[in-house]
Amino acid sequence: SVPPPDQGLSSKWDPPQQQLVLPLGSITTATTSSTEKPKQQQQQQWFSNIPDHTWDMAIGAAAGAAAVLLSHPNDCIKTVMETGGGVAAKPGSGAVGSAGAFVATGKQLVQQRGPGGLMTGLAPRLVESVPSTMLYWLAVENCRRVLEPYTAK
Repeated sequence: SVPPPDQGLSSKWDPPQQQLVLPLGSITTATTSSTEKPKQQQQQQWFSNIPDHTWDMAIGAAAGAAAVLLSHPNDCIKTVMETGGGVAAKPGSGAVGSAGAFVATGKQLVQQRGPGGLMTGLAPRLVESVPSTMLYWLAVENCRRVLEPYTAK
């Protein structure tokens, strides 16, 4: 819900957008304030002027960065374990022992280096992964566009 005009971070209060969908779904009406329509048209015009290949590269770069950011803490713990700096699993303890050693190594890493210790080496991974993911996505989308006339149903 939107705060009244005298509260909140902004002194400008815009009414919320409302949408009414009738039971059959055949008629949909939406209301927006008159000041939002020019803004929306400008944004739509600005977005429509951006070439498709630029969007493809941006989406690929964002996907690559997201993948690195999400997987890097686990990769950092794995690297510490592989280089002998972590907690070793007891021989014969199986997957449960390995998982326990992984968690113990993560805790040890955070105690020694702080939470940022889980992000050690992030920049080189971003430099390696983001451009390749960006180019990969660009190639996939370009191939899709070229082959689309031949695969359309």
